[in-house]
Amino acid sequence: LSALNCYSRVLIKSADDKLALENAADICTLLGEPLKTIYYLERLMPLDSSNLRVKYKLASAFQANSNIPPAIKLLRQILKADNYNFIH
Repeated sequence: LSALNCYSRVLIKSADDKLALENAADICTLLGEPLKTIYYLERLMPLDSSNLRVKYKLASAFQANSNIPPAIKLLRQILKADNYNFIH
């Protein structure tokens, strides 16, 4: 089984597993699949909407998919945040 398949199996049992969602998105980014990256990160955002690192990853995925307006919106949210801590 691939790592992405393992995370997909976890998400079948626990659809709101934040770590599995973010790691699945990271794998999709490494595979050069921005639409899948966006899919996982958009599922994660409502669960962890204040996480600037996740917002940045989503903005990057939108940019990789040539979907610039939502990328700009997310980057503006990051810049307006009081805290630039991406480690969260």
